[in-house]
Amino acid sequence: LTGENPSVGAVLVKNGKIIKEAVTSYNGRPHAEAILLRNKIFEKADLYVTLEPCCHFGKTPPCTSFIINSKIKRVFVGIKDPNPIVNGKGLKILKSAKIEVFNNILPEECAEPNEWFFKRFKSEFPYITIKTAISLDGKIATSTGISRWISSKKSRIFTQTLRKRHHAIMVGTNTILKDNPSLTIHEKNIIKQPDRIILDPDGILSPSFNVFKKHINERVFYFTGSKKTEKKFKNLNHVKIFYLPKKNCFLDILKIMKILKEEKVWSILVEGGGTLNASIIENNLVDRLYVVISPRLIGGKDAPTLFDGTGFKNLSKTPLLKNVEYIQSEQDIIITGFLKRYF
Repeated sequence: LTGENPSVGAVLVKNGKIIKEAVTSYNGRPHAEAILLRNKIFEKADLYVTLEPCCHFGKTPPCTSFIINSKIKRVFVGIKDPNPIVNGKGLKILKSAKIEVFNNILPEECAEPNEWFFKRFKSEFPYITIKTAISLDGKIATSTGISRWISSKKSRIFTQTLRKRHHAIMVGTNTILKDNPSLTIHEKNIIKQPDRIILDPDGILSPSFNVFKKHINERVFYFTGSKKTEKKFKNLNHVKIFYLPKKNCFLDILKIMKILKEEKVWSILVEGGGTLNASIIENNLVDRLYVVISPRLIGGKDAPTLFDGTGFKNLSKTPLLKNVEYIQSEQDIIITGFLKRYF
């Protein structure tokens, strides 16, 4: 919800007591420090921030100026800003103003909400999260394609939280044909919906599906291998069409991710099926994984699993999650972990 800017938290402490808190506003402005300190004096107070304060003039003045003008005594920084125009310069400016600065207080904890921001300066691809719900025997649907609902209501609410944390949601053709999802955040008064990314290699889909409907300020990126689709979508100005040649019966996922990064799609939540998941996993594109495990059994050799494709023939080559967490969600267990870190 903070757009291309990271979400930063700031806390003001004086005499051992929290006197004020702030977080980055919608679409990234104003910054947390500006909200907390603008035109106010907090002499001898301590400031705790999750990310190094900015020190450059953009659409807003630098946060270092607010800190210095507020006469803050000490600043505790969770982690250094990876943006090259900041990256330690904010710390130096504060130190030169005779402010005590403590850096890298909780780097892992403070980086986690903004891992996409750290990857943005280190990779040609967006930050990619796969979220899927499976039965106890690893199925994402029955053999007839029924998947609603494998997970509990609480787990589905958790999915809404994940959508709010990502800039876009990605699905493939089969998910749309079987579920006809809207891929939106189900909240009133929301200012912007996540962008939507649709992969349709054979150009099967029509504009009547829910994913193509315009909601609030979102973009729709439609990737296809068929130029016959152009006439179908000519009246949908919010849908941007990309034609790519098919590669092994699917679209070139590496090229798609590069295009999306160029379009300033910084993070993607993948909510697709086994084919899309396989393409992303086998190309080593996944950064984080959320698997909701329901204690139900589906069975059937033809029932789809979360990961199709050719698979890995050697266990030593298989992806292994790091920093694994287990979350109880009614009767479900949510397993989450990282395949890559960027701080």
